[in-house]
Amino acid sequence: MQAHKRFPWFIHSLATNLSTTCPAGCKHCLWQARQERIASAHTFMSHNEMQALSTFGKLFGIREIVASGGEPFSRPKALETLSGLCSRADLGLHAITSAVWADSMSTAEDMLAKTAPWSRIAVSIDDFHQESIPLRNCIHVLDAANKLEISATIATVDGAESILEDIPEKIRRKVPVVSQPLMGMRPLLWKELEGPCINMAVPYCEDGDKIYGCCGDLCEMGEKSPVFFGRTCDLAQNGIADERITLIKYLRLFGPLQIYKDMTGEKPCGTSPFKSQCELCTATFSRPDAFSRTNALLCNERTLSRISFAEAILFSNTRQDRGSLNHMFS
Repeated sequence: MQAHKRFPWFIHSLATNLSTTCPAGCKHCLWQARQERIASAHTFMSHNEMQALSTFGKLFGIREIVASGGEPFSRPKALETLSGLCSRADLGLHAITSAVWADSMSTAEDMLAKTAPWSRIAVSIDDFHQESIPLRNCIHVLDAANKLEISATIATVDGAESILEDIPEKIRRKVPVVSQPLMGMRPLLWKELEGPCINMAVPYCEDGDKIYGCCGDLCEMGEKSPVFFGRTCDLAQNGIADERITLIKYLRLFGPLQIYKDMTGEKPCGTSPFKSQCELCTATFSRPDAFSRTNALLCNERTLSRISFAEAILFSNTRQDRGSLNHMFS
């Protein structure tokens, strides 16, 4: 079986759980239980693990490391270390922050300056975060990023973005807004679960050195997860198994609902029991026959042809609505 030592062309970033700490205490946080579980086994990412991650990322064609958590700025010294390692490996560094730490403009500016260089900063702003975190903190980070000439974006969620109206117009004109679907709040209609899984474009490092194909709930399955690639040092030597790469491509292009339909032959309609694609994906791959059915599906010549054709479309037109790909092959 072929072993790949590069990620698929559509993967440019590699996320890492730099810290399990977050002082915000947002009531809607979907990661709290998972963060507690991670913290009990592996609290902080070490210097050696960050070194291995940057080396691995460079080897596998990654352009930037995404520092997530928890709240990555709860460990400023670790961010300084990771920033230096990324810089030496010619990798960008991108952080996703709630800005809970930025109680003043000077604090925000000092923090961003000492942890530089940054390729970009994303600030989470939505109606849920702002129940716990003053909006002014987020504005401090956006203003500091602008002053230091760091690219910044606002990360929000569909249906919970009314707070954005309170951001000064001069910031809204300059800073792009990236919105994603609201997850985990209600059971979704089956048709709402259609479409590709965009998380499959960003592999994820958890527990310091384990690399997964996404940052979703499949990581909870540990090394039994179908998207567990391996550990940084082992992967640097041995590469990623072909079937893992094929599965990542499939989920990136068609999504977990399509693989559920292909595996079961069902055509579900109405309201699903799932609140997110992550829940559906985990339920699908937790089936007793998931391993055998997935292997059979991904070894099928028709499936491989569908993947190749859809990947060619994605490559030639990355702005295309990928949700339409499923209908092309139905």
